[in-house]
Amino acid sequence: MSLLQLVTEEHYAVFDCLNNQNACALSILKDPEFDMVITDPWDNTPLMSAITSGMAQALALLLNAKSPSMPIRDYINMAKPTGHNAVIYAASIKDVVILKSLLKRGGDPNSRLSGEKGGWTAMHFAASLGSNFGGHLKMMLEYGGDPYAVTADGRSILEVCDPTPVSWRHKVVDILNDAIDAMDEAESAAIGQAEL
Repeated sequence: MSLLQLVTEEHYAVFDCLNNQNACALSILKDPEFDMVITDPWDNTPLMSAITSGMAQALALLLNAKSPSMPIRDYINMAKPTGHNAVIYAASIKDVVILKSLLKRGGDPNSRLSGEKGGWTAMHFAASLGSNFGGHLKMMLEYGGDPYAVTADGRSILEVCDPTPVSWRHKVVDILNDAIDAMDEAESAAIGQAEL
């Protein structure tokens, strides 16, 4: 599914309102005829703009909208040519509630960037941003994030982790180990069930 480029004044208006944190975006987004599957000149979707501008009401409208052109899961995971998508943007801001909303609706914590940050997942970003993002990392692992994910140049989540303070690195190790233990337990339980 390809994105529509900006073609109407209404398209320009919604991005202008979102980027300026203006409530006019809400009236446009409430229109059931508004097709949210558009991009601005920088390939941002309205959802990406709502996340980066911190407009919670606009975000809620977009996550609950019924697009005639695609399911919400596909819209959340829609990526720019660089690989940036709504989940990666949400993993980079402090409000974990936004990230949870995306993951609950099918956001993929394992989607990857291309280019300069090739292979980075949203979990790599959360780990690299420091101790305020431990909840983000845990949540993405709970929603199917791969604790073994490596970048295109072979760096693990722990290797891109913000090195200061050292306690953050230890916390990341604990979070990743807990996720790996949970995966092992689930696999053992599945094997046990299969043997019955």
